[in-house]
Amino acid sequence: MKKVKLLIVLSGFKAKIFSINKSKLDFLKEYIHTEELTIKDARRKTTSGFVAPTSMPSHKFDPHETLKTTERKHFCQKMSQELAKLVTQLNASEILISADSKTLGELRKHLDVSIMNKITAELPKDLINLPTKKLEEYLPRMKE
Repeated sequence: MKKVKLLIVLSGFKAKIFSINKSKLDFLKEYIHTEELTIKDARRKTTSGFVAPTSMPSHKFDPHETLKTTERKHFCQKMSQELAKLVTQLNASEILISADSKTLGELRKHLDVSIMNKITAELPKDLINLPTKKLEEYLPRMKE
C-alpha cells in the first residue's frame, strides 16, 4: 500500500484535509463544527432586572473559560479522533498541520503519540479560507 502525505488545515471550528502528491494538493475531506454548537456556557448569569432575578457575583472558583474556548476544545478532541481514523485508513507517513496558534496548542493536547510522531511540519497560521492554489504556495515554507 502506498504511503500518503497529509496536509491538515484547521481553524477553531473548521478543518480541511488534503493529500499531497509532489507539490499538488488533492482535497479529501472537510469538517465543520456546527452540529455540536449546543454547548452551554459554564458561567453564571450576572444580569439583573425586573424579569431576571439578581444572581450572585462571580467567584474566583467559577470557570473562566469562554464558550469559544470550550467549543475549540471539543472540536480539537473530535478532530484528533477523526485524524487517528484517517491516518490508519490511508496509511499516512507524514502529516503537515496549519492552524492558528490556540487551535494548534489545543490539538497537540489531544493527539495520540503515534500521530504526533508522524507530524513533520507545523505552520502557526490560519489558512482555512485560502483556495487550494494559494495553499500549494505555502507547502515549501512548511517543509523547511
